[in-house]
Amino acid sequence: MAGMSAAHGGAPASAAGTTPRGRPAPARPVLAVALVFALVLLAALFGIWSRASDVLASFWPANALLLGALVRWPSTRVPSTWVAACAGFLVADLVTGSDLLLTVGLTAANLAGVVVGVALVRRWDPPTRRLEHPRAVLALIGVCGAAAAAATMIGMPVGVALLDLSPSSAAQTWFSAELATYLAVLPLVLTVPGPDARGAAADDTGPGRGAPRSGWGALVGPVLFLVPVLAIGIAVGGPGALAFSVPVLLWSALRGDVFVTSALILLTTEWNLMALGSGLLDVDMSSAGSTAKVSLQLGVALTSMGPLMVAAATRAREDLLRSIRLLADHDELTGVRNRRGFVGTAEAALIAAHQEGDPVALLMVDLDEFKAVNDRFGHDAGDALLRRVGAALARVTDVDDVVGRLGGEEFAVLVGGRRASDADALAQSVLEAVRGVEAGPAGPVTASIGVAVAVPEERVSLSVLMSEADRRLYRAKRAGRNRVQAAG
Repeated sequence: MAGMSAAHGGAPASAAGTTPRGRPAPARPVLAVALVFALVLLAALFGIWSRASDVLASFWPANALLLGALVRWPSTRVPSTWVAACAGFLVADLVTGSDLLLTVGLTAANLAGVVVGVALVRRWDPPTRRLEHPRAVLALIGVCGAAAAAATMIGMPVGVALLDLSPSSAAQTWFSAELATYLAVLPLVLTVPGPDARGAAADDTGPGRGAPRSGWGALVGPVLFLVPVLAIGIAVGGPGALAFSVPVLLWSALRGDVFVTSALILLTTEWNLMALGSGLLDVDMSSAGSTAKVSLQLGVALTSMGPLMVAAATRAREDLLRSIRLLADHDELTGVRNRRGFVGTAEAALIAAHQEGDPVALLMVDLDEFKAVNDRFGHDAGDALLRRVGAALARVTDVDDVVGRLGGEEFAVLVGGRRASDADALAQSVLEAVRGVEAGPAGPVTASIGVAVAVPEERVSLSVLMSEADRRLYRAKRAGRNRVQAAG
């Protein structure tokens, strides 16, 4: 090749996994090595074949792809993977006619940058690796700069000795191309949806983390906007054409989707760099020196970090608001909705059920003799019991059901659709679930349950439905507790 280099590991996290009994799974490491080799080879060949007349390629995605893969899938950070990546670099250069000594030097430079990048990024926490806050973007710029500098330290003497470049030209060209490509490619690799997304989300703590993000399908609309904008830039020409895509990038960034914004940044940055290198985009740089061209290249790459930081800031703000809403609407002790959250969600569900012509059922659940638990065993025992009851309710209800703790030892469950017609059976399941709660020092746990059902024609309000369920609940209490007062 004639430029910077690297590869995308792309192997799934389980590629270097084990069997259920802990024995090595031999086929998976072999697959990971094969994928790394193939992706490094293809990325390097793309960089070689896409370069213009320059000695060094202006777009060399291999390094950033390899670094991103090693960070996203830690199981690929094994000696065999590094050997495969090295082989991919060597084969790409040799099959395209490069000298063996030059090939070895370029490969050493490529791997130097990746090694430094892995050493810096491996200590990031999951939110930083997924670029979920603005500080992560600043850290990303620092890592990309360090990786580009490491590659330049090895690549500059190679360029001087074997490519007849001046030290200044070799250093500037190498560093600018490496940094620009890292900044364009690495964010996409770090944020692309993949099989490790669920596990990564599980690493986070606190409400609001791990919220679903749009994936590949969300790219369609923004790309349809971006492509004609880039085409207009080519038609108009001039330095200003490099900034034509900024409104599209900012529009995507303000939606808080870091992955989509990263993808648009990659398309924009590399399109502009390749258009500049090939002369397709005329910015009248014929009389400018090499330093001015390097400055333009770096400016294109660094400008794109603005929208990426906006996207990260927007996402952080959304996560914070989601956490605040979760804390405001959920009971801290049991994890189910509190009274405020239950009423708001249940009213919306009731209106939707009326509009769709579905019945709705409400279960009012009250623990029997709960005050005696607090009096005899203390509030810690009572709190532990409430937590177990909340978990039991979550197990026997569906995700579409609305479960809440209205206060003290009283819970409510709103169900709609076909489940509403089986409300009495659901109430029995809830009763059995409460009976099955681990007793602890308080002894067996029971509950009284009142059930009220509203048919679509009645269009009753939530307050009326709650009053009816409450009346049935107290009938169950008067009848001896530990029972369901069914609807009807």
